[in-house]
Amino acid sequence: TDLYSGALFVQVCLGWDLYLSTVLMLVVTGLYTIAGGLAAVIYTDALQTLIMVLGAIVLAVKAFNEIGGYPNLEEAYLKAVPSKIVPNTTCHLPRADAMHLFRDPVSGDLPWTGMTFGLSIMATWYWCTDQVIVQRSLSAKSLSHAKAGSILASYLKMLPLFVIIMPGMISRVLYPGKGRNADVGLAG
Repeated sequence: TDLYSGALFVQVCLGWDLYLSTVLMLVVTGLYTIAGGLAAVIYTDALQTLIMVLGAIVLAVKAFNEIGGYPNLEEAYLKAVPSKIVPNTTCHLPRADAMHLFRDPVSGDLPWTGMTFGLSIMATWYWCTDQVIVQRSLSAKSLSHAKAGSILASYLKMLPLFVIIMPGMISRVLYPGKGRNADVGLAG
């Protein structure tokens, strides 16, 4: 998935073939990993995290300024309808509970019980047994560095709602005809 998304980014930005972009991603990653070892991977991760978090924060601030803050988002999102829709369906309409984090356990598409208990199990698996996360923790200089890294990661995991999800909701309000789904005639 990481290779595909990186290669897709290179293809879109530079117009290169997807397979060429994939091979390029593999070669560059292999070279700096072999040449620099685990330290090169860690520094690359840290730099990428900094770039992505700062970019997402700038985007979120600009988006919230454009729409006029959270209260305006809440009101405008529930009225947002794409310019192109699938006729005779309601899938293009925002759900009435779209702005609620804890949704009804019976009628909600993401019931609070599943989100609370189901995601807790999945998060515990990911953060405690996933090989990538465990490898990063084991590569820390000391136990205090490993703990600090885990705490920093937990704080960063709170950001996506504000810097990814909400700017996406704002884009639905501000640019109803610009989404990929609108271009192909599908509803979001």
